[in-house]
Amino acid sequence: MVDNERFMRYWTQAQPVVAGYINSMMPDAHEAEDVLQEVAVVLLRKFGDYDPARSFVAWALGVTKFEILSARRSHARSFITYHGELMDAVADVYDELSPELEDRGRALTRCLKKVKGRARELLELRYEKSLKPGRIAQMLEMAAGTVRVQLSRLRASLGECVERVIASGGPQ
Repeated sequence: MVDNERFMRYWTQAQPVVAGYINSMMPDAHEAEDVLQEVAVVLLRKFGDYDPARSFVAWALGVTKFEILSARRSHARSFITYHGELMDAVADVYDELSPELEDRGRALTRCLKKVKGRARELLELRYEKSLKPGRIAQMLEMAAGTVRVQLSRLRASLGECVERVIASGGPQ
């Protein structure tokens, strides 16, 4: 198998875990997406140095930590402080939980396919476009409180769906 193909197989499995780690360390969704893209580029560039005897996810999380710190230096005016020990601890937890997170991610994808209409629109505006409930309310001519309640109910419903999918033997 060509190295690029091997990399893509490893990265496809690791990407949701790495993205979750980045999002837990960086509150700005756009900056987190930039870091995720940079991590993918760095991992591909350094893939020849990867030791297959080691977990790819652990290796990717180590690279990710340095990319987050680099982003932090680039945005030195940020009020957020990144503590190395905390970042290491969170990376270890993400590495340990990666199989469960992958299963939950697949189950969530399956559950999201069932969401249609206004509910789908609310989820897309909130989580794909990162709009705040107040802005969504303006766009959809709804009360902000109604948007928050509907989003809360959707999250609860999706959570229950994920649990049912996992309890039934996992995502397909």
